[in-house]
Amino acid sequence: MSRADSRRAQYRKVLHSQGGLFGKTGYGSNFGFDARGLDRLSNTNYINDPGKYIFSDTAYAPTNEYESAGFQSRGYVGSGRGARESMIYMFQKKQPQAPVTITEYRDNPEQAAQIAELQKQLKILQDVPKYEPYDFSKEKAEYEERISGLNERIGTIQKGYETSLEELTTSMRSEREAAEKALGLKFGEQLSAQQKSAAERLAEQQAQSTAQLGELKDLYQSQLGQAALQRQTLQQSLQQQQQTSAANQLKFQEALSAQQQTAAADRLKFSETLASQQSAAQKEFEALRGTMSQQRQQYEAGLAAERAANEQARQEQAMSFQRSLASQRGAPQVEGIRFATRGPAAQKGMRGISGTFGRRGGRLMKISALNV
Repeated sequence: MSRADSRRAQYRKVLHSQGGLFGKTGYGSNFGFDARGLDRLSNTNYINDPGKYIFSDTAYAPTNEYESAGFQSRGYVGSGRGARESMIYMFQKKQPQAPVTITEYRDNPEQAAQIAELQKQLKILQDVPKYEPYDFSKEKAEYEERISGLNERIGTIQKGYETSLEELTTSMRSEREAAEKALGLKFGEQLSAQQKSAAERLAEQQAQSTAQLGELKDLYQSQLGQAALQRQTLQQSLQQQQQTSAANQLKFQEALSAQQQTAAADRLKFSETLASQQSAAQKEFEALRGTMSQQRQQYEAGLAAERAANEQARQEQAMSFQRSLASQRGAPQVEGIRFATRGPAAQKGMRGISGTFGRRGGRLMKISALNV
């Protein structure tokens, strides 16, 4: 088994031990992920604290105690033939948060401006860095490194002087031996004088090296003294800043307390004013509702009267129409018109007025007296 498969098996075991989806029991509460989902789950902190997380098949937190953990993946719910694919979401317990009190002052612009200025000063005081002892280890290491470099240089110079002295002594000894052989004792005296001058030159060089070393040591001591003085000055300035910050913070706390007391009094006064205004508004609303109820009753009474008048007018019109129909039934009607000229030929000549003479009814009474 590879390391990835062993890790997936471990996550499956932890998931099965958790007890299924949150809020569900029985057959449908079992769930799991495929290999890709388990690999994505391994990128979370679930394996370190599994009791902190829950799983659900909905995208919303099941209770107010949990919030989204930023993980979702496709998996399966159920087991066997009843298993189905579904999106599974992970939620975590909410972190307890300290209550934040936000006070807004909208009625008094001057008071709001003062509080904004006080908050600005508090922000400045909070941004002041806290005093921390200054560590001079870095400067000390630099000075020690410089001193070690000077010591190495001095050692190198001394070693070079010793080497040159040895070489000079060796050469002089060889020259002395050769001179003693060639010139005798007189050359030995000259050689002693040369050795003496060489020793004086070496002593002079050593004195110069010692003077340079002394100057470097004095420079190091003076730099250390300046660093100590700067450190003391910095400590004094930090103490003064801390004292000033503490005094400003105390003043701000006192001013803020006074502002809060004033704001509480204003809020109480505003609550009383609001209650009185609400009571007056309620009374006005009751009066308006009563007036509207009376107007509604009057309107309904007028509408009923208008309906009764309309019904009476309709009945009168119906009776008038019935009377007119009865009067029309008794009037005489013309059944037809006979022409004076007999025969079909004469009737063909009179076809121009056939549209009038072929009708029947009361309208033909106006030509009933004609001799056609």
